[in-house]
Amino acid sequence: MNVHDKVALRQLALRNALVSKKTKIEARRERILADVNKMVSERRALDTKLAMLDELLRSRGGIPTGAVRPSEVPVSIPGPSPAPLAAPAVELAIPEKHKKRVARAVIADSPEEAILLPLLGSEPTHIDALVKASKMEVAAVGSTLILMEMKGKVKNVGGNQYMKVREW
Repeated sequence: MNVHDKVALRQLALRNALVSKKTKIEARRERILADVNKMVSERRALDTKLAMLDELLRSRGGIPTGAVRPSEVPVSIPGPSPAPLAAPAVELAIPEKHKKRVARAVIADSPEEAILLPLLGSEPTHIDALVKASKMEVAAVGSTLILMEMKGKVKNVGGNQYMKVREW
């Protein structure tokens, strides 16, 4: 073998080693990208589940409106550190005004309201029962209930039935 053949063989060996190394790097890169994509899709699924739970709790009055949303929770991305990663602690940011809720009384603004308010409760009451119990004219009861509804004191729940609204 002459010197040119040795150089050509050496270059061929280096080229094959380089191609092999590139292939290994590309394979590793693809595995990392697949792992990252899997983590992102798992995170989206968890965000969806947390959002559903959040909405359910809010609809039942369990979480106030200003609480932390799932998209605001920090994400820990695995790095080169050999130390195990701990899940971030999530603490709900509950405003002070929501921690203790006290009902305020509904106050009558007129003599008609003073007659109707004690007759209304947390259960719906039909307007005919209110007319009979209050001994007021039908028109006076109807107009007073409409005014009270506009003020947010009572709620028309349908079927000519009204109930008192508690203010928090």
